[in-house]
Amino acid sequence: SWSKYSADIVWRTLELPENCEKTKNLLESSEYTENVMYNLNYNFQINFHEESFTDAFKTTYDYEYIMENNKMTLVMYEVPSDPGIRKVIITEDCVKNGTDPEKFFDKNAPCALLHNQVRKVGGEEKRRMVMDTFRESALPFDLISEEGLMFHITDITDIPFTDDDYTAYLVYPFSMREAVCGDNDDFDTNFRIKAEDHRAAYNDIKELLKNEGIKIDSHYFLYDITESMELDKMLITMLDVFTLGFIILISMIASANIINTISTNISLRRREFAMLRSVGMSEKSFNRMMNLECLIYGVRSILWSIPFSVAVTWLMYKNVSSIMSCGYIFPVKSAVISVVTVFAVVFISMLFSASKIKKENIIDILRNENI
Repeated sequence: SWSKYSADIVWRTLELPENCEKTKNLLESSEYTENVMYNLNYNFQINFHEESFTDAFKTTYDYEYIMENNKMTLVMYEVPSDPGIRKVIITEDCVKNGTDPEKFFDKNAPCALLHNQVRKVGGEEKRRMVMDTFRESALPFDLISEEGLMFHITDITDIPFTDDDYTAYLVYPFSMREAVCGDNDDFDTNFRIKAEDHRAAYNDIKELLKNEGIKIDSHYFLYDITESMELDKMLITMLDVFTLGFIILISMIASANIINTISTNISLRRREFAMLRSVGMSEKSFNRMMNLECLIYGVRSILWSIPFSVAVTWLMYKNVSSIMSCGYIFPVKSAVISVVTVFAVVFISMLFSASKIKKENIIDILRNENI
């Protein structure tokens, strides 16, 4: 919904909005006029204050990088505060701690709104979680860029002004651009389009731009966010189905091998069991012996499989961590399920095979074995 400023398609350019009149006119004349907003993104290198970060954020790899480089990249999103393609205004609904919205429109001392909540890999278990980047108790505080620009942060917003939930960012009204950024040229302009049929909208806008001679290159970038998300979900679903099918197949083969091995082993030891029972072994003692053997089989297999699985998961982690930031997490839950399953299959197989031995006549077994 537009209350979250989400978008299906993003048209990105390195030109300032006032220099994008051609693009504006095209979008205004299209059927998507009412579903378009734009924002300007600036990137700054910030000299940080260590005490401003939350304890949760300090467990992330981003924080480690910040500590190593003594600076962090902060994106500033400027949203239109006056009539444009779509009117977006910072109101009382946007601020969390009740700051007067008028303070964000003071050109002499413009205040910044901080979107603080991010999704990061962190915590003791290095899992992906939602966390705050900066301490809310530190408000208000100032951040100073390497260029000497100062950002006075007075409040926090929980409303995402963009689809990016991996980084904290500042929000200013668009009318404050010159007062805040001056002549800084490290920016890009995003036209964000919402459409019921994102594929049709993407093709329409692409054709519209092509007909006007606007090329999609390093300066102009058209991106279908929803299409990308759908492809990602489809890929994840396919991987889940393939992985689940593979696990079920391997589990069935392993279980069949265990059952066959134990059944054969018990069958070959029929005479041994008959002799033990003939010299006075009680049924309770026989069951205790079977249970102990089950325990030995299970423990022996676990002692081999757990170290092997740790090595495999570690190698997988090393390959993945070279592509994306993540922590090593041993799948404890899966390991516990595997251990329980192994013991269950071993015990069931042993009990089934032993029950057949108990039903047989001791004398007949000894006679047949001697023959």
